[in-house]
Amino acid sequence: MPFEDTMFLKNSVDVLSFFDVEQLRKITPDITRAKYKKDQTVLLSGEFASSFYIVKNGSVNVFTKDNPKVPSATLKKGDFFGVMSILQGLASSVAIKAAEDMTEVIEVPLNSFQKLLDMQPLLKNALIKKVEDRVKANQPNPPAPPSPNP
Repeated sequence: MPFEDTMFLKNSVDVLSFFDVEQLRKITPDITRAKYKKDQTVLLSGEFASSFYIVKNGSVNVFTKDNPKVPSATLKKGDFFGVMSILQGLASSVAIKAAEDMTEVIEVPLNSFQKLLDMQPLLKNALIKKVEDRVKANQPNPPAPPSPNP
């Protein structure tokens, strides 16, 4: 499965698409895969991520501490999570649960993720930007300012 995983990373994970196949082959033997049932927890809020997680099939819901019952976002094939936890050494601020049965998540262990960062230092900035964009896109719109009276 390493070749399949290499091609998945290259073709389905936008922040990794600029790596060449040979670079990605250096980390794919280390990848692990897990399948989850609907509502099964993949990552707990407050947990330290030990891997870079990528949705391979299915989807996962993201839950914040402010609203742990209603998903703030849904991540699909090729989307990733856990990156801010491993980049900043912080506990995860969100919980991740499978949104459907047979959701498959691949995990790139921290040491392999570090190899990617070493090969392409700009990856860190691309990952942070993608996460920031995702957070902005999922924030509720602020109320419109009142219209002035004529």
